[in-house]
Amino acid sequence: MKTIVVLLFLSIAYHIQSQELSETELAIAESTNISQEVLKLVRTHTDATFIDIPKDDTHEYAALAINLENEKATALVNELRKIRYMKALSGYTVFKAIRNQNAADDQVRILHQEDPLYPIKYMKTKGSYPKLSTDQIFDKIERWHGRRGCVLLGAGKNWVELQFVLPLEDTDKFAKEIISLCPALDSVYRGYERLSKKLQEEKPTILLEW
Repeated sequence: MKTIVVLLFLSIAYHIQSQELSETELAIAESTNISQEVLKLVRTHTDATFIDIPKDDTHEYAALAINLENEKATALVNELRKIRYMKALSGYTVFKAIRNQNAADDQVRILHQEDPLYPIKYMKTKGSYPKLSTDQIFDKIERWHGRRGCVLLGAGKNWVELQFVLPLEDTDKFAKEIISLCPALDSVYRGYERLSKKLQEEKPTILLEW
């Protein structure tokens, strides 16, 4: 088993190194402080254009952005979170930053920031009903991250997408807790009972939108 894992990592490393970056992509690597190896890794999974999101008064870190169709954006985030890429992406956070329900593309961003929940602060996620600050949302999800096996898949101005990777206990109680943070889910699932059933699925994904 150990031999297979080593061979897998060597295969991935060779595939990454065989990728070539354009001059524009090399400039993006430098301006975003994201290593060429990470850009090469991403390039092995998509041929979409790399976009430089600069550091400014709103964003503390520069970011690499990729616009993709919804399913492809979700697939890219899920793929880069796989355990075989943990070493290559150590110190980086991958998340969906823009989600569209129409024909427009979603956007995946990569930050040179190791806190997996940092995108909530980066995107300054807030709630309008109930009125929630970025820190309030971050603190609640941070508790779920530690106790509930919660993984942040995406964050926007008024939404977060979460996945629970560990089996959940007392899902009725937890469903009520989630709805208390995001009351809109009560309408989406027509009551906490349906949300509770959703949470009993394997690795359920929940979208909280205010």
